[in-house]
Amino acid sequence: MSDALHVVLDETAMVLAGYGNRLASRLIQRAHTVPGHFLYAPAQQCAWAT
Repeated sequence: MSDALHVVLDETAMVLAGYGNRLASRLIQRAHTVPGHFLYAPAQQCAWAT
């Protein structure tokens, strides 16, 4: 069994992280610094890009 932590941020979490939400910021920091922690943010297509 793996001790890896995988977190996927949805659109709401991405917006909250952009506004400085502490929980989202901690998840991003841990994914960057702690081995075995991974953070994923699915690409979103912007309406103006189509």
